[in-house]
Amino acid sequence: MVTFSLVVQAYHPTRVFTLVYQPFALITIFILTHFEARVNTRLRILAGYSLFFLLVLLIPIVSTTLTYM
Repeated sequence: MVTFSLVVQAYHPTRVFTLVYQPFALITIFILTHFEARVNTRLRILAGYSLFFLLVLLIPIVSTTLTYM
């Protein structure tokens, strides 16, 4: 089984994770900034909190599954 730490041995996982999610975060910010007037603020905030909540819930799940592999 190939794990993340074996694929990218030279870098710490937090550095690689930051480099991976940074372009997606910047693109999302640019899109939301450009279409700010068209997007409903209430729905945007609810979507952001829901996505954050789901991703925070996935952290222990992914962590425990990777430790048992």
